[in-house]
Amino acid sequence: MMNILKYSRLIQISNTQSLVTYIQGQSPKSRIREYFYFINHQGMLFLDDARMKNFTSCFKDFLSYGYGEDSLMVSFEPNKLFMNIQTGKVYHPGPITANGIGLVRSKLGIELSSYFEFDNGENQAPTHFNWNGTRHSLEEQWYRDKLHLLKNNTEI
Repeated sequence: MMNILKYSRLIQISNTQSLVTYIQGQSPKSRIREYFYFINHQGMLFLDDARMKNFTSCFKDFLSYGYGEDSLMVSFEPNKLFMNIQTGKVYHPGPITANGIGLVRSKLGIELSSYFEFDNGENQAPTHFNWNGTRHSLEEQWYRDKLHLLKNNTEI
């Protein structure tokens, strides 16, 4: 009896017709095309369902973020890098619009980690950073001040 019920449900499902006429990437209106974008975890933008014709096309010589390039740049201050020992994340002063703290991309943070010096031992925060032949003493106070400000602003 159980097999007959399963078979009848299967027939009911297979006989139903789909009323959906939409196909992804096809618009019901003429001369309109839809695009499906996605951003990976490293911030790269991709067009879904697009064939890569030339692999080098994903490397752009110039990126434009809505003509805000100048406002998205901060000057590099090697003495103000901060590494959180618990998480391994590296921070750098960021623009005011980002609350003054910028998280360094993981891939770049790993590359920069070879330039850190740990005079107090590897269980403590790095004390110096070697950059372009210069040994910079790392300042941590800027990071702690920004966190304190952020904490006070969120409690209000």
